[in-house]
Amino acid sequence: MTSTVLVPITKDRLKKPKKYCCVGLNDDKTNMDFVVKMIRQYFGKPKEEAYMLMRQIHEQGSAVLGIYDYEVAEDKAYAVMSEAAKKNFPFVVAVEEA
Repeated sequence: MTSTVLVPITKDRLKKPKKYCCVGLNDDKTNMDFVVKMIRQYFGKPKEEAYMLMRQIHEQGSAVLGIYDYEVAEDKAYAVMSEAAKKNFPFVVAVEEA
């Protein structure tokens, strides 16, 4: 007969996964309406908030569009940049540790 040893789980052993920001970066070519559309479609922001984020990207150079687990952030960034490439826009969504 085998015995099972139970090891208590401590706070040191359980660490929350890191979160990552999707950051929209300004460029001189991407249409503002396209940026608003992508923010609404991929980041689920209401129209007014999407517009405010687009203005922040335009005026300040970047804006955090959302905070996610790494895989989700990468998927969203890739999807947005793929859509942008189809329209010949150089719009970039960077993924940065939160």
